[in-house]
Amino acid sequence: MKELWKLVDMLLREREAVSSEEALSRMRVLRLAVIVLLLAAAYGVFMGVYALTSRATPEYRQVVSCMWKVPVLFLVTLLICFPSLYVFSTLLGSRLSFLATLKALLGIVAITVTVLASFGPIVAFFSVSTENYAFMKLLNVAFFAVAGLLGVGALLKALRFLLSSPPVPAADDRPPVIWLKTAGEERQIRRVFRIWILIYALVGAQMGWVLRPFLGDPHSPFAWFRARQANFFLDVWQSFLKLFS
Repeated sequence: MKELWKLVDMLLREREAVSSEEALSRMRVLRLAVIVLLLAAAYGVFMGVYALTSRATPEYRQVVSCMWKVPVLFLVTLLICFPSLYVFSTLLGSRLSFLATLKALLGIVAITVTVLASFGPIVAFFSVSTENYAFMKLLNVAFFAVAGLLGVGALLKALRFLLSSPPVPAADDRPPVIWLKTAGEERQIRRVFRIWILIYALVGAQMGWVLRPFLGDPHSPFAWFRARQANFFLDVWQSFLKLFS
């Protein structure tokens, strides 16, 4: 466990951790996956507190539901979007291997869930101090969005590091991971990666919609899943209107 927290600390402090071949080679996919599972599940527990305090009879099944749904949300979204990231980065000149690219994306997701888990106590506090379902839903959406933005920021910093690092010949005289000769090439790379980030965000939002409910409406019976209707963005807008109506 101590090694896992050291890895989390390194991911938070060092931008080169997910942009350097040497740093990525020292990471293990299993450790990164365990970090994502544990921290995402921890946030799920905090989300589940609302189901314990907003109902006349605490609904413990909702806690269990959140515990596995939050990790599934992140890991399945990663699996869906990873192939396109690898293809994009390879076509744009990345020399990172398939495994190294997977480690880099897992590292970004680990940063995201670390930020999200840090919001957990705040979610628990509001869960015991309010029963407003619309407010709690929007609060969690906001925390997911902030964590996602910080994770994306880490990805863009890693990309910027790769783009700006001078070509230092390796022992076997291989070319650098990514090296651009013109500012135009750099702008093109950034534009393509922003498109991928938008795709990643849309897939994550839709995956969250498929897995709902997370909090569970206190006026509705417990259910592991809800029928597919409307969409994530319409539901958020309706929650916003209910909050201020």
